[in-house]
Amino acid sequence: MANKNVLFKVKNLLAQLNHILARVPYEYFLVPDKDGFVPVKELIQAFHEDTPWGYVRPYHLNEVFITEGRGQIEIEDGKIRHLNRKFSHYTETFADNVPFILYTPVRRKAHPVVMERGITKQGHVLLFNSKNDAERYGRRKDAAPVILSVKASEMIKQGKLFWSFGTIFITEKIDAHFIDGPPALQVNMEGSKSKKPDLKNKNLAMPPYSGDFIMQPENISKQKKHHSSGKKKITWKEDVRKARRSER
Repeated sequence: MANKNVLFKVKNLLAQLNHILARVPYEYFLVPDKDGFVPVKELIQAFHEDTPWGYVRPYHLNEVFITEGRGQIEIEDGKIRHLNRKFSHYTETFADNVPFILYTPVRRKAHPVVMERGITKQGHVLLFNSKNDAERYGRRKDAAPVILSVKASEMIKQGKLFWSFGTIFITEKIDAHFIDGPPALQVNMEGSKSKKPDLKNKNLAMPPYSGDFIMQPENISKQKKHHSSGKKKITWKEDVRKARRSER
């Protein structure tokens, strides 16, 4: 029975791989290279967005490859492809009717640099017609990506090229003056972690005991002086002692 269950899962996963890798990778925001390969890591991320397939790990793909997927699926060097693809590479289709504004996500850490220098990474830049799609794709690299608006129509006027792949728009790079977005603030990537107080700074140091009064070194020294001079000297006793000494 166990073997039957495993075989059933393998066949179901193969059917899903056929659907994604051979027919509609763009529906999962996957862009194969010219040989049809996509990184296994990106495919796994796409699976994890779809609850029924959240269990899929690289070894599940390998299991399909060495059993039911022979002759259909190929895996090498951390990449995977289908051998009977039904789509063309995106570079064969220039985009028509590009929207006035498109959206693309960036990691919070990269946000200040992108606002200053634009997006110049090697390869391709994916853009989307909706902020929701841009955010969905961006969450694969950052839990809270920054969504930027791109003046696509202005780019076209200046001779920049766009390709279309399903519902995805693709370009090579985006100069900074075509980008609009929130102010480029320095984001602390450890923002969720509370910082320990700097006890070296006396203004941040915790009081030594409960209450509103914070003991400071100068206050302690004043108290010591006050306690050391607390006993009053009795002058008449000193006078008697001096008189006795003078009689000797």
